[in-house]
Amino acid sequence: MRAPKPPALGHWRSGVLGHASFEAMMLHRMDQQEWTDVSLGARIGVSSTTVYNWRMGKYAPTARDLARLATAFGVPICITAV
Repeated sequence: MRAPKPPALGHWRSGVLGHASFEAMMLHRMDQQEWTDVSLGARIGVSSTTVYNWRMGKYAPTARDLARLATAFGVPICITAV
């Protein structure tokens, strides 16, 4: 059986509406593309440290960075009020 596809980027806290955390979705998308923190950062114009901090849940991306991430990953943005 195929694993379910992760939802669109936008929910960056675990448990929001039952979706996976932003960090888990980001790591999944990076694994799919075989991208490192360095390569993703270069694609969207941020440092590898910034990408690492997002993946570790230290910081959430800005709206602009979220849009860049969605474009890089080829997914829509789904933002909901919490």
